[in-house]
Amino acid sequence: EVKRQLVELWKAEQQAAGARKRGEQIVERVREGKTLAEAAAEFNLKPETTPAVRRDGSGENGRAPGEVASQLFAGKVGDVGLVPSPDGFHVVRLTSVVPADPVAEQRLHLVGHPAVQQDLTGQLLDDRLLLVAGEAAVAL
Repeated sequence: EVKRQLVELWKAEQQAAGARKRGEQIVERVREGKTLAEAAAEFNLKPETTPAVRRDGSGENGRAPGEVASQLFAGKVGDVGLVPSPDGFHVVRLTSVVPADPVAEQRLHLVGHPAVQQDLTGQLLDDRLLLVAGEAAVAL
């Protein structure tokens, strides 16, 4: 039992070391002038674009690991780096900075307010009751 656990731990450490090494090589190639796509392709990887995120990693279209968000906010446009996180290593490159929209942020905070949530829940429940009672016309 202990031997099996040690073997699994050793494999995980080897995989993490290999991932870190590949990440470092990709960062090095990007710093030498290759695009991120070109450098990643050498390792049969394809970069993904992360939608704009806030400092905590949250965003309109999902979430980025907090470590990634921290790296992005610490850098400037064009910076590239390797970021360890609980789910592996991320090669990140900051391509642009999008200023926050205070009006949109205020709407987001208002929707999260308990009184607004209660009102929205009540409205949804009323709408649902109308549909169940057959009092609402629905066109498809």
